[in-house]
Amino acid sequence: MVGYQADHDAKDMFLTGTAAEIIAVPQIDETKISDGEGEVTRKLRLRFREIVSGDEIPED
Repeated sequence: MVGYQADHDAKDMFLTGTAAEIIAVPQIDETKISDGEGEVTRKLRLRFREIVSGDEIPED
């Protein structure tokens, strides 16, 4: 778990889960983190979709 102060200093944040996959966290309490999906979250989400939708199975 990320500490409270680190959460509030973040410029990009996301949650992962089986159903949600990768989802942006634009705000914590009253603190705005981003205007939606940050650059890192977007790149991870797009790459994840490529992997799970493609025929290639990535190696560890």
